Amino acid sequence: AHTVILAMTGKPRTVAVQLNPETLAVEGGLDLLVKEMDKLFLKDNTQQLFCAIDAFEKFKRPKSMSMDEYIAEFTRLYKCVVECREGKDSYEDGILAYKMLMQAELSIEDQRIVKAIAKPLTV
Repeated sequence: AHTVILAMTGKPRTVAVQLNPETLAVEGGLDLLVKEMDKLFLKDNTQQLFCAIDAFEKFKRPKSMSMDEYIAEFTRLYKCVVECREGKDSYEDGILAYKMLMQAELSIEDQRIVKAIAKPLTV
């Protein structure tokens, strides 16, 4: 653990040097150091969820992005929200489909076509 601390700079090093050197010197000292760094750098669950929702809600398809890329990124961002909620879905299928359509930045005409061929949603 001491070698790792010597390689650190800035705030991580400031926090690390305040830890008890005897505790860090024993087996498991590196684990203690990692826990302290996690406290410093990991966001709590609420913050992670808020950040995931924010990224998902603000995401819109740039005109240069293909539809396949858009669907993949939309799905990835939604999965981040679900993971933060420990596997619980955040949106019903109909709302998720609506969001996917609206955030795709399609023309009004293309939106009409998609809506016309979409299967009816069960409520």
